[in-house]
Amino acid sequence: MLLSLVVHTYSLRYWFPAAVMLGTAPAYLLTWGVWRLLSTVVPARLYHRMDDFIYSIYQSMVLFFFENYTGVEVIVYGEIPKRKENVVYLSNHQCTVDWIIADMLAIRQGAIGHVRYVLKDGLKWLPLYGWYFSQMYLVIFPEGTRYNPELQKVILDSQAFARKEGLSVLNHILTPRVKAAHIAVDAMKSHLNAVYDVTVAYEGTVDAKGERKTAPSMPEFLCKECPRVHVYFERVDVNDIPREPLFFRRWLHERFEMKDRLMSAFYQSEDPEQRNKFPGEGHRSALSLRKTLPSLLFLGGLTVPMLLTESGRRLYLNTWVYGTLVELSVFRAQWMSELNPSSGSSVAKKEFLSRSADLRKRQELAREEKARELFLQAVEQEQNGAVYEAIKYYRRAMQIVPDIEFKINYSRPPDSDGIGKNYLEETSSIGEIDDLPSYFQQQLNLQDICFKICQPEGEITQTHISGVYISKTTYIRQGEESLDGFYRAWHQVEYYRYLRFFPDGQVMMLTTPEEPLAIVARLHGKNARMESVLFGHYRLSQETDNQTKVFAVVSKRKEEKAPEFQRHRYFRRSPVQETDHSFHVGLQLTSGGWQKFNKLTWIHHSCHLTYRSTGETAITTFDINKTYRPLFFARVKSYMAYSEKPL
Repeated sequence: MLLSLVVHTYSLRYWFPAAVMLGTAPAYLLTWGVWRLLSTVVPARLYHRMDDFIYSIYQSMVLFFFENYTGVEVIVYGEIPKRKENVVYLSNHQCTVDWIIADMLAIRQGAIGHVRYVLKDGLKWLPLYGWYFSQMYLVIFPEGTRYNPELQKVILDSQAFARKEGLSVLNHILTPRVKAAHIAVDAMKSHLNAVYDVTVAYEGTVDAKGERKTAPSMPEFLCKECPRVHVYFERVDVNDIPREPLFFRRWLHERFEMKDRLMSAFYQSEDPEQRNKFPGEGHRSALSLRKTLPSLLFLGGLTVPMLLTESGRRLYLNTWVYGTLVELSVFRAQWMSELNPSSGSSVAKKEFLSRSADLRKRQELAREEKARELFLQAVEQEQNGAVYEAIKYYRRAMQIVPDIEFKINYSRPPDSDGIGKNYLEETSSIGEIDDLPSYFQQQLNLQDICFKICQPEGEITQTHISGVYISKTTYIRQGEESLDGFYRAWHQVEYYRYLRFFPDGQVMMLTTPEEPLAIVARLHGKNARMESVLFGHYRLSQETDNQTKVFAVVSKRKEEKAPEFQRHRYFRRSPVQETDHSFHVGLQLTSGGWQKFNKLTWIHHSCHLTYRSTGETAITTFDINKTYRPLFFARVKSYMAYSEKPL
């Protein structure tokens, strides 16, 4: 009996805050509904400000239970900005408590009323959280689902996908999904200030054997089973985020590689004192009761009087029922009816669809006719020698219908030029027997021409010359130890590799920490004025496994050194042995995404040191590891703007 009493007492630690949070939801909804009715007469600016304030009241009350009630310690690594700003919050995902971490950071920034979530399907049934959406403090978990050590199939599938795409395999988090994060950042790029890159780890999730356990669920968290939450915070300015989907994918995966290294240091650090900690210095961030307790008292003060009267209880129950289940079911039924037309309105919808299809067909025919007229005008101008006018008409025609040339040529009836008819008319007066040899010869020539024109052309594998191949490498290394034992410096190292190919077989290679915005323009021609640029030649090979490989030999340009003159007769320096450095590079050319031959994967890298005096060569081969990132092609329009030599 005592044991059952202990169990029930333990469960009350969860049921009490859950009952209060869900029980005060109708009071919040009524308050918000009254203010919503006043939105027709109050100014829009005042309405939105008050709307955010009412929303922050409920969120602050939730934080009272998740932080003040549980007594959890929040350890923050990094500085949280003091001013409000429009951000996208990217975080790793382990459990159902992860969404509350965004609230913990937002209330410390004074932005608790601006948090919006990208929710899972199951959370839409919770009052309040399934409805409220806008783009201000958007929370996204790019992994798509939680990292749970017990779900090995999910982890293995994520790692297999990373290997298939040529990405590094992550051990403590899942491979991020790019589409949602890219759409959010791209759609709000004119309003965003930054992206908050947040890594969350829960203390007490490692067993005695050193193996990682499942992160706490919401009931376990409210039962005070998590003593500390470690939050690694980093602000990324929106101008530092690439816009192109391919480079954004590479950037997002590199951010999650850093998260994986942080989680590895948290769970698997060789130093027992550094285990259950992130690298760097963290500080405890306590939440004052002045920010959360007034919200609890306000909502509780509205809820208790409603429950003391019969009319209040009826209003409370109606708000619960009609404000959650009924409204949600009506919304879902309306949504499904739009997707699946009912039988009663099928005839009207079919007529509407047929009229829409006819209208689209007429519009398409009108556009095609307009493009046909412009294309024929372009042909006429080209035949008259007006090349620039022809180009203008060609451009306008292809902007309307991109494949107008194909449609014009293949929509003509057979023998529209009358070539065969004219031939038969011209030779009708001659004997059929005398005409056969010349007729057969013409037919054979025609078949030979058609075969050469119509036969499929083999794919030509080649490197792109209209841009540059770029890779970015990022890693964290430990800095020098200082006299202060509590301070450990960690440095984030970033550098880029650039490869520029030319049609005559020459290549340029550059390794630098400077970003593409500052480097790409300087690699325009072969006379790049940078000391660290390597020049050489390359060739393509398909000799071994039918895979196209690029082999290049690059080195610095040789400069003539002035001879050294000895000033003193009896004090002569020993001559320095002169050497030549060259680098041998092997890359595999593959296709990724929708563009062909846009990816170069490292297969070989070595340094050849040749002594001029003896002719001996020392070769050092580098191991191809994670620091050798694949190079992706980026098109640069200015590279093809003009030619260095006469065409």
